[in-house]
Amino acid sequence: MDDILAVVLTANPAFTFAPMTDGAIVLNNLTGDCFELNHTGASIWTGLKSGRTGREVLAMLAAEYAAPAAQIEGDLRALLADFLTRGMLIPPATAERERA
Repeated sequence: MDDILAVVLTANPAFTFAPMTDGAIVLNNLTGDCFELNHTGASIWTGLKSGRTGREVLAMLAAEYAAPAAQIEGDLRALLADFLTRGMLIPPATAERERA
């Protein structure tokens, strides 16, 4: 895959996002698996669902948090990779094939 931060990743429609006061719950409607996101994770998910690239989400996080840029980028890359592994996000090529 291209650089994970350079592409728009699509939220898998099999997952339902439910915001809460301190984060969110993401439910896999096919398996019943449930994932709890903290406030930052919920912000990342919302940014991705709105069509932002990982780089745009990274800029949003860097403006919001006083942490070293390399740490924010590393954490974001790890979370996006985890979301992809769990099937919560769909890579660009797969998303294009599903729309066709």
